[in-house]
Amino acid sequence: MGFQEQADVFHCAADGHDGGVEELAQEVRGREFSQVEHGDQGSVTQRLSTVVLMCGLPGAGKTTYAMDLVRRGYVRLSIDEVVWQRLGQRDAGLVLEAEAFDQLKEEVRREQRQELVELMLAGRDVVVDYSFWSRAARDDYKVLIEKHGGRWELIHLKADRATLERRLEARNGEEGPNSVTVDETLFSRYLTNFEAPDGEGEQVVVQPSA
Repeated sequence: MGFQEQADVFHCAADGHDGGVEELAQEVRGREFSQVEHGDQGSVTQRLSTVVLMCGLPGAGKTTYAMDLVRRGYVRLSIDEVVWQRLGQRDAGLVLEAEAFDQLKEEVRREQRQELVELMLAGRDVVVDYSFWSRAARDDYKVLIEKHGGRWELIHLKADRATLERRLEARNGEEGPNSVTVDETLFSRYLTNFEAPDGEGEQVVVQPSA
């Protein structure tokens, strides 16, 4: 995640919510509990996990937001982090062709899907730091979370194209697991395929223009 991206100030617009990112993050990490019956043993309190699904184009600020939740106790699941390690701390955007990169990401995603289930069963709060570019993927994870007794929050980070391009240009010159190179071709592909959530219970965080 680039320095400029971390330095930019978030502006929030979420279902009538006029607060800033700090306030929204506090709401997101609110904890809920439920009563679970255990036959003759009576009822015990079991903590419900909150799972935050990050959604947005590259450069929108997803990892910056996710890392703030990590500081508040959330476990972060990131495909980029694992891919970086498996490639010997090399930039997948530079050393892999698009098809090979997609295959590796899918392999890691399947592994982290199971890890997410295990974390929910352990009562942990989780932030899934993916792009969640398709509605089908978002719906799939919502079902998974609810099936295991968790509650989901869908956070859509938005920025105009000029802001995204400026941030990616700066980020592409950096090294690290959160600075995967996104060239013009790949960025255009992301723009074409991205399905912005609309009426999916999302909370929208709008970034300032470049």
